[in-house]
Amino acid sequence: ESSRLVQGVFVAVDPDTGHILSLVGGRSYEESNYNRAMLMRRHIGSLIKPFVYLSALIHGRNPDETPINSISKFEDKPFTYEFDGKSWSPKNFEDEFAGVVTLRFALAHSINTVAAQVALSTGLDNVVNVAKSAGFEGDIKPLPSLSLGAMDAPPLDVARAYTTLANFGLRRELTSTLAVVGEDGRAVAKFLPKDEQVIPKEEAANLVQIMTTVFEDGTARPA
Repeated sequence: ESSRLVQGVFVAVDPDTGHILSLVGGRSYEESNYNRAMLMRRHIGSLIKPFVYLSALIHGRNPDETPINSISKFEDKPFTYEFDGKSWSPKNFEDEFAGVVTLRFALAHSINTVAAQVALSTGLDNVVNVAKSAGFEGDIKPLPSLSLGAMDAPPLDVARAYTTLANFGLRRELTSTLAVVGEDGRAVAKFLPKDEQVIPKEEAANLVQIMTTVFEDGTARPA
């Protein structure tokens, strides 16, 4: 009966140090030693959207060729995208449309049609590159559905990528090991974390500021 229980994963990371504070791979190691936190791959859904909008802040342009920013306007409306002889029509969660909205509003309310438009106009390859730079290490295909999270990733990848956002574009290597100590108490090896500014700091900081609206006035407001 226990095998039918819903499984869960928990990963906690200190973004300042890259230290993994907690990593829980399932309900019980005795029941299942499969580490879902590191190995399980699932569609990440709307967790991809900040990277879509970050790509737009870095590479995107408004119709007048000025850089895209938090108040750039997009129309939340039904649309169909043709590619490789196929048609793709993104849907909003409640199948409602808000008309002309700002980038900030679209991210705060997780509007699918705008995320799709932004990804397509900015370039799916740019979205892939930003996501990989941040910390998603698997194969990411530049398909239109990527803009709505149609990609598989383990929870640890998500934690790594969001740590990069928390550090304003500085990607810090994650670790659960600080040092290896010998019998005499001396460190045989120490972990020296690597870090690299993989995303422009100004655009990353701008995105993080925009993301606060998710809690202030968006889908996470009840939190």
